[in-house]
Amino acid sequence: MKGQKTILVSILIFFFFIILVSSRPAAISGDFGEHVSFYPTSTVLSTMDLPNGTGVLLEAKAPSAAVLDYYKMTMEDSGWSVLNQRQGFLAFSKDHKGVMIDVNAISKEKSRISISYLEDV
Repeated sequence: MKGQKTILVSILIFFFFIILVSSRPAAISGDFGEHVSFYPTSTVLSTMDLPNGTGVLLEAKAPSAAVLDYYKMTMEDSGWSVLNQRQGFLAFSKDHKGVMIDVNAISKEKSRISISYLEDV
């Protein structure tokens, strides 16, 4: 379990680096949308194909706590199990798939959301 968490955190850090250097949104590939929803007031800033999944960077007009609560509730309601939860971060697993969600406050009422969806984990 500890090894899985280390791998997930490493992938997340790599994802953030790649997203920061990406300058334009691309089409969302794979079955990301079948497993992960977009926060209602969010806009897509950037997307990225990962070796075994998809990464998406969003911006939402909502406090980070509300965004985290939304994802925790919707993912659990969809049958995902929480692997890790800490301030601003959630990791889920289901059927050999993984989702990592990192939420950072831009301001009191605006958040940046980074989502990595991984298959065959």
